[in-house]
Amino acid sequence: MKLNTFLTTNGISTERFAKEVGASHRVTVHRWSNGERLPSRKFMPLIVKATGGEVQPEDFYEDLIDE
Repeated sequence: MKLNTFLTTNGISTERFAKEVGASHRVTVHRWSNGERLPSRKFMPLIVKATGGEVQPEDFYEDLIDE
């Protein structure tokens, strides 16, 4: 599942999610969720944990693979 879909479906703001995973700015989460940036290795496991496994690392790469 895409991060943006997870956040929208669950009514979670980028600010709240940033706090959950320890990102310093909500803009960071916004960029991840819109495909502007890929989360670093540090954040990938934190994102998986915070989403209960609904968002996986490969979900960030699907668009790159499809091209």
